[in-house]
Amino acid sequence: MYLLNNFFRQINNLLIQFLLYFDHFIFSRKTTSYQVLLNFLNKISPIETGKPLMRLGNDFDGGYLIPNDISNLSKCFTIGVGKDISFEYDLAKQGIHSYFADATVDSLPVQSQHFTFIKKNISNTTSDKYITINDFIKYGLKNSSEDFILKIDIEGDEYKNIQYLAENFLIQARILVVEFHYMERILSRLYLSNVIESTFDKILKTHSVVHIHPNNDSGFYIYNKKKIFRTLEITFLRNDRIIKKKKILQYSNQLDRPTNQKKKELLIPEDYFN
Repeated sequence: MYLLNNFFRQINNLLIQFLLYFDHFIFSRKTTSYQVLLNFLNKISPIETGKPLMRLGNDFDGGYLIPNDISNLSKCFTIGVGKDISFEYDLAKQGIHSYFADATVDSLPVQSQHFTFIKKNISNTTSDKYITINDFIKYGLKNSSEDFILKIDIEGDEYKNIQYLAENFLIQARILVVEFHYMERILSRLYLSNVIESTFDKILKTHSVVHIHPNNDSGFYIYNKKKIFRTLEITFLRNDRIIKKKKILQYSNQLDRPTNQKKKELLIPEDYFN
């Protein structure tokens, strides 16, 4: 069964790579109907959970909103480092150890006894230069079944790696923070179905969207008078941690800050997901 599941993951990964490679041809033909677009947006509409949101990390780039539900957590897995790890630094103040994977930087911008850095990029195989998302998590968990935070910001590679993520690790991720890039590609029906929507469908089996923040550094695309934000910072909470589901009427949170402080903040209209 494991070999069969691995085979299908490999096939799915090849399909995603094909769509990514030929994206400039696919996206040039906007085949997603407006109703299909609305159906997808409604699917990812954020909810209130009975647990207030809190901001960890810097104002502006590097900070994210997550539910105040980090008690008894001891680990965070961060894929993609960049120049700012203030989110993980705030977690360290709570005694939460962060594991980082990224081969595009030589070291972490800040050192801490609560940080472990692996200079490897996440890929579909593990080698001297690469490590799979599952092996990366295994490295830190050491066979533990405890909950953790998973944070992903890898410039478009989030889709294939979430697809490759083992179901048991997804379930162990109490809080999931993902920066989804190239969201304008939802206008390609082929790309929406096989890459973006399939990725969200996998997550939404066990988690719910609790916050969405458009990255103002990436801008937006206009389709039928609706803004299609190119990059979305999305926070998920595992469903069993939700106290009470309630529809959000105002999507922008008072703790939100523009990713790029030199640019105007992007606000989500009240009717955006309807």
